[in-house]
Amino acid sequence: MKKLITLLLLIITFAGTVKAQETFTAETSIGVRAGANFSTFSFEPTIEQKMMVGYTGGIALKHFAHPKLGFQMELNLVQRGWTEELSADTSSYTRTLNYLELPFMTQAAFGSDKTKFLINLGPNVSYLLSEKKTAQPDLEDKDLGYYREKIEYPVMVGLSVGLGMLKNTPLGTFQVEARFTQNLTNAFKSEQTNAASRNQSLAVTASYFLPLKRKEKTTAE
Repeated sequence: MKKLITLLLLIITFAGTVKAQETFTAETSIGVRAGANFSTFSFEPTIEQKMMVGYTGGIALKHFAHPKLGFQMELNLVQRGWTEELSADTSSYTRTLNYLELPFMTQAAFGSDKTKFLINLGPNVSYLLSEKKTAQPDLEDKDLGYYREKIEYPVMVGLSVGLGMLKNTPLGTFQVEARFTQNLTNAFKSEQTNAASRNQSLAVTASYFLPLKRKEKTTAE
């Protein structure tokens, strides 16, 4: 993960060192995004689990003041969680977590005016809105530690990196992205069954943007 972030920073830095005078139209746009979120939790000690598929979607604000660099802020509803296989039969446990998420992404764009490839990198903060526990069969009569406990830290702080592509058309901008998020904070206290309880997720989304404001200026690319 550290090597990937370092590589992305080097690419962005290199793009900013190329000097060429050109006329650029700075643009601010607003849009909507929706897609699927594939989520797991890394526990310590390790727990055998499978990826939980949830939703993600919200609104986004994008601003480009430079041909290759801009930022994208979002306000999303995101479903995270995990599913554990408790035995070889049909016994399982699922924890579904619904978060309000605020990412702030630095966005690097490469390509032509109409089609660009994107690299997104930045922090995000999430707040837990609700949670649901589902067990098959019912596990209420068993002492299973954190299985019955509520999430003790409702705030998650993480780092996201995404790769995508956008297409500018007369009808607006269409954008697709695959984004990996590693949360850096635990969901449970270390005194509980697990010493670590951090979420990882992969979101695959499509977005649609409409411009709010354009301003033509000359920039050094």
